[in-house]
Amino acid sequence: MSAMAEAAADEALAEGLEALSVEDAQEAAAAFKAEGNEFFKAKDYQNAVDKYGEAVKLLKAAGAPDAVILCNRAAAYIMLERYVPALRDAQQAGERDGDAHTHTHPSPNLKNPEDRK
Repeated sequence: MSAMAEAAADEALAEGLEALSVEDAQEAAAAFKAEGNEFFKAKDYQNAVDKYGEAVKLLKAAGAPDAVILCNRAAAYIMLERYVPALRDAQQAGERDGDAHTHTHPSPNLKNPEDRK
């Protein structure tokens, strides 16, 4: 994240997020998502949830929600066996983009039902 975007994100968080532009929110959220991804890879699921949550807050305040980040947070919640918030995030992601993960990470088993036999 650029220093300017980081400063804008910090200022917006302090001011209740109203001052953050969509572009700055997306840049800051991408950085939080990347941090969340690293925590997820390290199996530090609570910190992953926290970082994805920061990204969700920024994007929601900017009016630019991201279904993939919600799916990532849902996956981290599942790993923590917190199924209710995982379901909530998955449902919100589906409302925003019904194909959030299926078009970016298709399972080879889902491509052709005949392949599963």
